[in-house]
Amino acid sequence: MSLQDALIIVLIASVMLSMGLALKPQNLWQAIKHPKPLLLILGINILLLPVIGWCLGQGLSAEMALALLLAGACGIGSTAPLFTANVRGDIALATAAMVINGFICLLTLPFTLAMAGFELESSAVALSDVALNAFYTLALWQVLPLLLGMLVHRLWEAAALVWAKRFKTLGNATLALLIVGITVTQGHLFLTLSVTDLAVMALLVLATYLLPFLFRSQQWGSTLVFCTSTRNLNLALLLASQVFASDALLLTILSYSAVMYILLLPFTVLLNKRAYVD
Repeated sequence: MSLQDALIIVLIASVMLSMGLALKPQNLWQAIKHPKPLLLILGINILLLPVIGWCLGQGLSAEMALALLLAGACGIGSTAPLFTANVRGDIALATAAMVINGFICLLTLPFTLAMAGFELESSAVALSDVALNAFYTLALWQVLPLLLGMLVHRLWEAAALVWAKRFKTLGNATLALLIVGITVTQGHLFLTLSVTDLAVMALLVLATYLLPFLFRSQQWGSTLVFCTSTRNLNLALLLASQVFASDALLLTILSYSAVMYILLLPFTVLLNKRAYVD
C-alpha cells in the first residue's frame, strides 16, 4: 500500500468517524424524512453531472472524454461531509447523501458508461471486481466508522462530541497532506495537457459549484455545493487502472483531481467566512 493510499484510508475513516460521533440516528432520519434536498442532491449526481461531463468531453480526446464522464458519474467524494462541517453546513444531509449515492453509483455506472458508448464487454469481470472492491471500501471505511461513532454518541454523548472535533481535525490535516502531496507529485501533469483540456476540466469543476448556487438561499445550500463539487475520484482511478487499463486515463483523472482541489480550497474559505458572518 502506497503512502497516498494509506492517507486516503485515514482521511475517509476519520471523516466518517467524526460525523458519526457528532450525529444521532434521528439526525440522519431527519435527512431522509424530509427528502427534498436529499433527492435533489442524488438527482444532480446521478443524472445531471454525468450528462454535463459527457457533453463537455465531446470533440476532445478519448481519455479526456472518459475522464470527464467518470468525474461526473462516480458520485460524491468522501470529503463532502468534512468540507460541509468546516462551513457549518448540514453534515447529516451530506453524510446520508454520500453513503446512499456511493452505493447507487455501483449500480448505475455500467449503464452510464454503456449509454455513453464505452464498450465494457471485454472488461466485465474487471468491472465486477472493481464494484466489489468499492462496495467493501464503502462498508468498511465509511459505513462501519459512521455506525461506530453513532453508537459511541448514544452511549457517551459528551465524550463523543469532544472526539468528533479531534477526528475532524485529523481529517483536515490528512486532507491538507494529500493536497500538498498531489500538488507536488502530480503538478507536472498539467504540462502534459493542452490549454483546452485544462479549461474544460476547470469548466466542469466550476459547473459543480454553480449548479448549487441556484439554491444558495436554502439552509442546506452549502451542503449541496460540496455534494456536487467533491467527486469520488478514488472510484474513477480504480476504473481507469483495472477496467480500462489506461495510463493516459489515469493521468487525466489525477489532473482533474488537482484542478478540483485547487479550485475547491478558496471556495471553501469564502463559504466558511460567510457561515460565520451569518
